[in-house]
Amino acid sequence: MALAALVAAGLARAPFWKTAVTSTKTRRGGVHHPLHFRTEPNLLIQLGNIHLVDTTIIAVTAVIGVIALAGAAQGFLLLPVGSTERAILFVAAILLISPQYVHSAVGAALLGRSLPCNICDLPHTWDG
Repeated sequence: MALAALVAAGLARAPFWKTAVTSTKTRRGGVHHPLHFRTEPNLLIQLGNIHLVDTTIIAVTAVIGVIALAGAAQGFLLLPVGSTERAILFVAAILLISPQYVHSAVGAALLGRSLPCNICDLPHTWDG
């Protein structure tokens, strides 16, 4: 990862350490995603054993969880988030990544509590 940050910093003529730290924070959410296949074999979509509804629900909540984890790591989700929202995003991400339906429901509820606070602060770009 440091080699990719070095090349990216060189191409963008940006400071190496700032680029390396930012790339590490961005990559943090993606590290856990391959581990999700080990805890939930339905995501492997084996031809003889397909559970389409289970696989879809688990995959969608896992992707949303990784997005929430990246938002918690970066401190930014549509807009900068405070420390309380970061903590809520982190807990929601861990629960959403979990393949259990109860955990995913609680994580979605936490994310649903945190996201409107961030959306309401967006500047309005329409006239009227």
